[in-house]
Amino acid sequence: MLTTLRQQTVQLVQQILEDQMPNIIHYLHSLIRKVGIDHSFESKSAIPPKMKVLGELKEMIRPVPELDYKKELEDARDEKYRRSD
Repeated sequence: MLTTLRQQTVQLVQQILEDQMPNIIHYLHSLIRKVGIDHSFESKSAIPPKMKVLGELKEMIRPVPELDYKKELEDARDEKYRRSD
């Protein structure tokens, strides 16, 4: 059974837009590392090497800023074909 705080947290997370989830996940991972809580595995020695590497890779995930794809394409074409305005 969830506590009231956990229920409120779950409700808030459910309201977050899908494209913002990577930012929330990144924040939660950094919060867990800061506080020193790691309940994902009971014993670090029992972690299979592949899972350990996967965990390290997941910790490296960073949010990517939104890109203006039309502007990026235009800039790339300008650079490639040396168009001048």
